[in-house]
Amino acid sequence: PEGGFTEAELNSASEKGWVPVNFGTTHLRAETAAVILPSLVIYHWS
Repeated sequence: PEGGFTEAELNSASEKGWVPVNFGTTHLRAETAAVILPSLVIYHWS
């Protein structure tokens, strides 16, 4: 979300096994992230 996740949302996701990923100070727009993230996954596992 644009404003970030609440602490309760982060805790809930963590309890369900989600692992946080940090891109440092980089902020991705939804339109950009939709292209960049699959590309990074393909790059990593190819």
